[in-house]
Amino acid sequence: GESRDADGKKAFESARSQAFYLQRLVDDLFELSILENPSPQLRSEPVLMSELLNDAIRNHTGQMDACSVDFQTDIPSTLPLIEADGVRLMRVLDNVLSNARRHTKSGDWIRMSAEVAPEYLEIKISDSGEGMDSESLGRIFDRYYRGEASRTRDELGTGLGLAISRAVAKLHGGTLEADSTPDEGTTMVLRLPTSLFRDNQDPVTS
Repeated sequence: GESRDADGKKAFESARSQAFYLQRLVDDLFELSILENPSPQLRSEPVLMSELLNDAIRNHTGQMDACSVDFQTDIPSTLPLIEADGVRLMRVLDNVLSNARRHTKSGDWIRMSAEVAPEYLEIKISDSGEGMDSESLGRIFDRYYRGEASRTRDELGTGLGLAISRAVAKLHGGTLEADSTPDEGTTMVLRLPTSLFRDNQDPVTS
């Protein structure tokens, strides 16, 4: 009958999403083990930061619109060219933006901005979402920590995204920090040191 088909389809979908989740978890654990290895292999390539940030914005605009979140951006076109692992930096931006969106609701805003300070390039992602207390704030970079609000494991998050993001920042000589106030929102700041800027380095000889 029809309802048995529907049940079978549901069971299949559920198994498939579970398999997808486990695959993500395995991938994330593997990624973390690479990043925490005593001599991790980061790819090093010239990365145009303005372009990378605008790509990240494009990747998330559709979802922000779908959730009626006001996505504000301020990315100067003059950001430096840096020597970095672009794929992994994109992963950090994706993680932080997805995280912000999971904790905001319709009508809230998320703002992403970037500027060059004397010692580093600073990328800031703020939201007017639910925020968190200091105990949660102290634990969001822990493995598997999901906090109260995200128990539902929405979007099959493995609970490793921010641990991976902080590890990537650290391997670039930078930092990833969070500041939050319950009911007022959260700000995440990624800082990458100016030592990565290509202008400060000798031309690459091939």
